[in-house]
Amino acid sequence: MKENSASLHQWQRAWVTQLLESNENRPTSPALSFYRASLQNRMLDSLATIYPAVVHLAGEDVFSRITASYRRWHLPEDPDLMLYGEHFGAFLRSSGHPKQEYSKAAQLEWFLHRCTLECCHPLVPLEYEAPILLGRLSDHAVYLERRPRLFRTDRVTYETVAPHHGLPECLAQKRTIHLHQWVGLGMISSDNEPRYLSLSPGGFSFLHLLCGGKSLEVALQWGLYAEPLADYQIILESCRSAGLLKID
Repeated sequence: MKENSASLHQWQRAWVTQLLESNENRPTSPALSFYRASLQNRMLDSLATIYPAVVHLAGEDVFSRITASYRRWHLPEDPDLMLYGEHFGAFLRSSGHPKQEYSKAAQLEWFLHRCTLECCHPLVPLEYEAPILLGRLSDHAVYLERRPRLFRTDRVTYETVAPHHGLPECLAQKRTIHLHQWVGLGMISSDNEPRYLSLSPGGFSFLHLLCGGKSLEVALQWGLYAEPLADYQIILESCRSAGLLKID
């Protein structure tokens, strides 16, 4: 049984390889060649839609060659090609491509793509999250109203990707932060659409620890450690105004 399964897998892999990759020494029928070109174009278009910042950085010709190489190692696992490309950022990093900013941009863009799917896909229902009491601060009860999806990147990558996805202005622009200082991005669903929040290092650390189950005091402590010049009142107010925290 195992031998039959292995043989079937090998045959399927060989058939898909023949379908996706042209070989001048093994001509195929016009129908198969047409189907191959159509599928390759659809995969390229899907990746270009998901990764517009990488297309801009690399140029369309280079991006096309990169995706052809990626396709040899990562075939679609779902009929919906909008779910194709999860490993593109890791592929760019592991392939030793001289432009490492491609990989960083791709990783951020896949995060944004997944956020859009989770908010807008009709088959992914939104789950209600009850507020969590975090503790008391100056005689006020503090609740975690919503758990945002969080992503950590650097300022250069953020500013490279932001124009292609309508992200808010990076908070680092308003403060004296080195270009390669890491910054954060948060996402919450608003009217079935993703709403993004630019986070300073302190704000990101604070929310990351809160969502991980740490106490309010510990989260604030590490938030100030990540950004010593920050004011914890500013961190709390920014999270409250974004609808993440409730202070009674």
